Amino acid sequence: MTGRPWLGLAAGAVAFAAGLAAVWPLASAFLAAPASGHHAWPTTAQPLVVQEVLSGDTVVFTSTRTGPQVSDLGTITVRLIGIDAPNFPTSRECYAEESQAALSALLPTGSVAWVTTDEVLQDEGGRWLGYVWSGEGDFVNDVLVAQGIVRAYDMAPNEAFWPMIAQSAEEAFRRSAGLWSACS
Repeated sequence: MTGRPWLGLAAGAVAFAAGLAAVWPLASAFLAAPASGHHAWPTTAQPLVVQEVLSGDTVVFTSTRTGPQVSDLGTITVRLIGIDAPNFPTSRECYAEESQAALSALLPTGSVAWVTTDEVLQDEGGRWLGYVWSGEGDFVNDVLVAQGIVRAYDMAPNEAFWPMIAQSAEEAFRRSAGLWSACS
């Protein structure tokens, strides 16, 4: 081999570095430790598309394929586990509109969310019971409680994330966050 064989290696290294630089922001989002309030969704979580936010604790999703969490296809309604939002729209409880708006901001229509279930899969009304993560990695159930948007609600035996949610509720109460100051 004549000339400068290292030049080919250098050019390849430059191309690799340029490619890595192009994808690194995306890759690092998945590799980096989550920031406060962010929790990477479990590997068993199932992607669902947000269709509509009905209230501060209930979302209508589209399920395009069956998965380990949700076995239904098409339109499904998910009640978030471990939280209780003020009722909306029939009784217009204090902070009902704010809780719906906050959940809508975390889960905009058309976005992909990640859902896992727990021991009891559905409530008596046929709604799926789930823990939900936004596409950005926010653990939605916990974020809403931590901001004082909704109250914590023990839904035993569905308690996989209850210690975290209960802790966030206690801290929100101490800070008089959200409904804890607006609705007292």
